[in-house]
Amino acid sequence: MIGTGDLEGLVTPAVERDLVVWRDDEVVFAHPLIRNAAAQLPEDERRSLHGALAAVTGLPQAAWHLAAAARGPDETAVAALDLLAADAEARGAHLTALRARQRALDLADPPDPRRLLAAARSAVEAHLPGVADDLLARLPDDPSTRATAAQSAWVRGDVATARRRWSEIAQDPTTEPPLARWCRQRAARAAFRMYDIPAVRHMTTGAVGEDPLALLDEDPLLRLIALGDAAISGFVSAPGDLDRYANRLLDEDPDTETIATVAEVVALALARTGRAGELSLLSERVSDLAAQRVPHVVPALLIARAAQRTRGDLVGGTAMAREALALAEEWELHEHRPFALAIAAVGEASMDGPDAAHLAQDMRRYPVPVAQAVADYADALVHYGRGEYTAARDLLVAIHDQFPSDLGLGFLWHPDLVDIALRLEDHDLASRVAKDLETVDAITHSPWVTAALARIEGLLTTDRDIADVSFAKAIDGFDAQGYTITAARCRLDWAERLRRDRRRSLARAQVEQARRALVAGGARRWVQRCEVEAEALGMAIPATGESAASVLTPRELQVARWLVAGLTFKQIGARLFLSPRTVEAHGQTVYRKLQVRGRAELAQLAQNDPTLSTPGS
Repeated sequence: MIGTGDLEGLVTPAVERDLVVWRDDEVVFAHPLIRNAAAQLPEDERRSLHGALAAVTGLPQAAWHLAAAARGPDETAVAALDLLAADAEARGAHLTALRARQRALDLADPPDPRRLLAAARSAVEAHLPGVADDLLARLPDDPSTRATAAQSAWVRGDVATARRRWSEIAQDPTTEPPLARWCRQRAARAAFRMYDIPAVRHMTTGAVGEDPLALLDEDPLLRLIALGDAAISGFVSAPGDLDRYANRLLDEDPDTETIATVAEVVALALARTGRAGELSLLSERVSDLAAQRVPHVVPALLIARAAQRTRGDLVGGTAMAREALALAEEWELHEHRPFALAIAAVGEASMDGPDAAHLAQDMRRYPVPVAQAVADYADALVHYGRGEYTAARDLLVAIHDQFPSDLGLGFLWHPDLVDIALRLEDHDLASRVAKDLETVDAITHSPWVTAALARIEGLLTTDRDIADVSFAKAIDGFDAQGYTITAARCRLDWAERLRRDRRRSLARAQVEQARRALVAGGARRWVQRCEVEAEALGMAIPATGESAASVLTPRELQVARWLVAGLTFKQIGARLFLSPRTVEAHGQTVYRKLQVRGRAELAQLAQNDPTLSTPGS
């Protein structure tokens, strides 16, 4: 230790000469150049200087000086570095914590395995999986080491390996119960991120026996995963939970842990249940906090907004999903890719966009049945929109045979498959699929499923009065939930039926309404189907000219729509996760490309251009 003489001989003269200054309870160099000069001192003098500074500096700041003054193994310095690391981790400064733990390992003799493991965990939190792996290689192969190795794989974006390792540890009888429980939670979350919802359901129920809610009540993370399972399936089994967690996020200042563990699932649940206003409010409230504290939540919020927006705006929703993909790549948050990719692939396929096949193929990279089914569904939508019914049927039948009444995919194909089967005169297949959807309805009581069953009844029945009632019920049900594109396709189905029944004036009214919604939603292939039906009805198809959607980029089109809706730059930025200045720049580009002089002229243009309307929020 440093004595009083050292203090008087080193610190006090340095203060008098303005080389160092007192700041709170520590002494710091007055200028970086002075610190550099001190670093050039002979080794013994430099160690003495750091020892003197450590003696007059409070913990945990004194830890670095103690470490620099050490001439060999030094438990005092190691203990101080441990305190410094703990303080840094509490502040989220994981890189500082890692540096402190690595220096403590250098000064410990021999290195304590617990410190090695703590350093590896700090490396994982600092997103340095290579450093973590090097540290873990020095440890014995036990469950704690393997659990941290799994966490390292997760940080690298290798979610499948992380999930496998956590599952193995959770099932290992030698694993201590607390660690087994933690690993089971992490494995379930990895399955959730891999879009393997049937596996999530198995993990969260099979692990707790006959009464899963008993454990879920005690385990918030598993309850959130179960809520997410319900959200992806399109319904929420415990609405009270959703309200409770949403309210926590909308408090004045939700803590970091709440944002990190709740925001993603609650946003997705709000999207899937059509609560667009609350989703927008949550995004505005949480996005800035998330960007500052837990950036990984930002792509998750975009994914939720994309899932909701694609109900009525394929262009805007798909653009949001692709932006979430780009953020996941830029920030190396690879665990977000499956969700964003699924929405982008299905959205692009629904538009018959040029990237539909590429996105579907990218989805096939994930080695879980659900991912393959999503890719097949996207391919089927392309064939369906083009009128290639046999190819679409084969793909959808393969999905249906694997998941006949399972909501784990996050989408339901049953109405489309019934329509395709009837077009191919396969009435047995149509009836079988309809019965399977009735099973889903008995499980979920989902408004979407109820509307889908009404559409199917309208397709199957030979009674025109029942068909009228069924199609009207389906359209009202889908519209009430914001599924304006699906409702428009129901109108097109109804128009075809009305034309066959020789009620052409009623058919024309349905085609006009369907076409308007499909143009606004960007469903290009279905717009063409409308025009074919309009021609069969002898309707004059209005010339659309060059729409805003054909001139603007997807992002510019989103900004233009919100400008038409009257939102401020700040409000638009909150919805699109952009700064107000960036929104303003996009707005100027919109005005220039559309040759208007401001919001007023843009609003006038929107009266004759349905692509500038705002389908969904």
